[in-house]
Amino acid sequence: MQAVDISKSFGGVQAVSGASIDVIPGRITALIGPNGAGKTTLFNILTGMVIPEVGQVLVEGEQLQGKSPHVIARAGVGRTFQGAHVVTRLSVWDNVMLGAIENPGDKLRGFFQPRARKHFDARSKGRALELLDEVGLTKLKDEYAGNLSGGQRKLLDFARAMMAKPRILLLDEPFAGVNPTLRLGLTRLIEKLQSQQAVTFLLVEHDLPAVMKMSHHVYVMAEGSVIYSGSPDGVLRDQHVVDAYLGPRSGDNR
Repeated sequence: MQAVDISKSFGGVQAVSGASIDVIPGRITALIGPNGAGKTTLFNILTGMVIPEVGQVLVEGEQLQGKSPHVIARAGVGRTFQGAHVVTRLSVWDNVMLGAIENPGDKLRGFFQPRARKHFDARSKGRALELLDEVGLTKLKDEYAGNLSGGQRKLLDFARAMMAKPRILLLDEPFAGVNPTLRLGLTRLIEKLQSQQAVTFLLVEHDLPAVMKMSHHVYVMAEGSVIYSGSPDGVLRDQHVVDAYLGPRSGDNR
């Protein structure tokens, strides 16, 4: 996935200004920066929730900017949200099942193919159970999603996103509000999916130690622009990044 020279403003405020990133297939890429840097806006552009004024979004050469979120999802791009989106009056199990795609019953012809629908249901239920086990929510599968803690909702959001078997998954602050034990499990799951199933991840995260440990490549945004692109090791040695987080050093006239 590539974002090329993306720009977007809201009411005269430039949220993203000429930002370009290249998400390397099969790797974990991090997008970090101070609050208000434009990270979430860029995420929303990549997933079709916001239309850019300028620039392109490409997945394997196909232009996706301006297309609806469901079209982008069908192209293999999934996402989670900073504030987990769950259907509170459905069970944890049913929330995960909502992520299943290509249900033959969704089309009129498939509706009259009970064998195909039965096979889809069995396959989807099996995958849902696997994902609930991976994120540690199996014992809560019959619980209403509205009764989960904030951290558990984040894990549920992740499991539902993975139900669609995305090739690229965008994670918006996946560790925020997640307790240390569940955070460790989620970290291991992300690394497992990346290494064993070649899922590509792009994550926004404020937990710098987690970013440094997991990521293969890091982009840093400040005031709507990308100010750093490189290895995790180089982030804290880059003066532009230090200035963006901590402010310019006293007497620095650059």
